[in-house]
Amino acid sequence: MSRPHPLGWPNALAPSLSPCRIDKAKGTHQHPCSGHHASMVESYRSWRDGEYALAEEAAAGGPNEAGDEWYWQDRERPTFGAFLKMMHEERGD
Repeated sequence: MSRPHPLGWPNALAPSLSPCRIDKAKGTHQHPCSGHHASMVESYRSWRDGEYALAEEAAAGGPNEAGDEWYWQDRERPTFGAFLKMMHEERGD
């Protein structure tokens, strides 16, 4: 069971449990990170890290002076928007 958010958002995770970057200067003007949002962020980061690992692995067999940039020439970089689009297509919405 998660602890309630100290600012009073009933469905929000406490900042210490959120995977999001909390900007304390914004106070209550930042988004209240829910459990669903936290799960989406963690899933995205896992997918993104896997995609970059594939790029690094491919770059080991490619032109080293270019790094992995050649890998991304014909592929979309892993962005949160691309992740959401992929999730949307997988659900069939």
